[in-house]
Amino acid sequence: MFYPNTDQRQSADSFLRYAQGFGLTAAEMAWFRDHYLPEPSMREDWRAAPLRAKSLVGVAPAVVVLAGHDILYSEGLAFAKRLQRENHVLLKNWPGQIHGFLSLSAFIPEAHEALAWATSAWAKLEAERL
Repeated sequence: MFYPNTDQRQSADSFLRYAQGFGLTAAEMAWFRDHYLPEPSMREDWRAAPLRAKSLVGVAPAVVVLAGHDILYSEGLAFAKRLQRENHVLLKNWPGQIHGFLSLSAFIPEAHEALAWATSAWAKLEAERL
C-alpha cells in the first residue's frame, strides 16, 4: 500500500497540516471522495474506510509505504499500527516526501529507494507465507 487512503472523514492531523502546498490537497481529496462516495453514509463503510473496520484480524499482510509530508500520512500510519497489533505489516516512512513521490523517480532519488524497499518487503512477506 503506497500512502493509503483509509479513512473518509478527512480530519486526521496530516490532512489538516498538509491541506495545501504539498501536492495532493484537501480540496482535491474532498472532490475525489465526494464523487466516489456521494452519500455521506457510504463513507462509514469499512470497505471505503478500512481504518474504521471493527477488526483487521485475518486480512492479508501488508507492505505500507508512507510519505511524511502527505495529506494521508496520519491515517496511513494509524492503519499500519492497527495492522501491527491485529495482523502483520511491514512499514516504512519517507519523512520529507509528498503524496505521489514514487511516480516522480526522475526527480526524486528516494523514489527508487522506496520502490526497492517495497519490492524487498513484499518478497519477505511472500517467503514467510510459503
